[in-house]
Amino acid sequence: MIESSETPARRRVAVVGGGIIGLCLAEALAEQGVSLWCFEERAVGGGQSGGITRIFRHRHERSHLVELALRARTSWISLGERLGERLIGDEGVLILTAEDEAGRLEQLGVSVEDLSWDAASEKMPIGRASDEGSRAVFERHGGAIRARHAIEALHRTVSDSMVDAEVHGIEQDAAGATLFASNGIYEVDEVFVTAGAGTARLAKAGGVAIPERRACHLRLTFESTIASALPCVLDKSNEFGEAAYGSPTPDGQGYAIGISSEDGAVKTSNAEAPDAKGLHEIKSRIEAYAERLLPTALGPVTGARLCLATPLKSGDDDFYAWRRGRITYFAGHNLFKFAPLIGTLLAESIEGNDLSQKLNLTPPDSRQPDGR
Repeated sequence: MIESSETPARRRVAVVGGGIIGLCLAEALAEQGVSLWCFEERAVGGGQSGGITRIFRHRHERSHLVELALRARTSWISLGERLGERLIGDEGVLILTAEDEAGRLEQLGVSVEDLSWDAASEKMPIGRASDEGSRAVFERHGGAIRARHAIEALHRTVSDSMVDAEVHGIEQDAAGATLFASNGIYEVDEVFVTAGAGTARLAKAGGVAIPERRACHLRLTFESTIASALPCVLDKSNEFGEAAYGSPTPDGQGYAIGISSEDGAVKTSNAEAPDAKGLHEIKSRIEAYAERLLPTALGPVTGARLCLATPLKSGDDDFYAWRRGRITYFAGHNLFKFAPLIGTLLAESIEGNDLSQKLNLTPPDSRQPDGR
């Protein structure tokens, strides 16, 4: 890891941001034999990529994202084989919904089971439904991403390229780009800004306005009181009073739950602190929801994770890459499940390939508010 103020030798690529996207990109570049720097001003993976678990799910509103998730699962397995780590679990995802999800997902190539509520309760000890006709869908190949394991394994792989510094500015010309960091000046041919909440600041200086909204999002981890591994859950049924999600911890001893609806986060900005009273209310809502969802499976709260979420205004699952000359700015939300695939495609884009075309992405400011 570079920490001195010495002028470093020029490298091919600079990656600004050491979260899951930046690390996957750095690993993919290293696999190609590309020389690089990867800048991170805080603990690696300590920002929006923090926490020990994430849900890998295929279910999305837009069919295109379902298809990307199918590709991303293969990418996760390949990454785990390269790193010698099991990074994605096979617990499955239980989707509680009033919509006909099973037929749509099956048509798109997702392996699912259409379940009655009683059959869903055999997969996971959820509470009783108020409507006897309520149903669920089980994604067989969904599961929990070992988030912290992935960050640590990727970090070990690219540690020689890591720079413990903040990037204050980027200047480009016909020959490449110059990065002005807190510990020195770095010259490269190409730059990828994958800095999560910090991307918009650097993009604005480069003439790109990223249409994002900001809010603080809270997840609580509860003790799991049953021996068997619980599947992930995606609850859109309103049976338990919230739209929410849940994921087991890698050791199976905990279960993380968060509220997914817009009113389950506290709106904020870079310049203001989140409202503590609002966060306390959300904490109480998560605790009450957990008791209704899994009345016999969860014990006390054992941990919490509060992070700044920066979804694009066009939709919570949207992401996009803006390329300006030698610099690519990448931004979005709910990206962990796609990270190895995105990292590979970003790495390929240094040869002139357009990431947006590869992923069939349209500019987020051209979409309707629901992300379609």
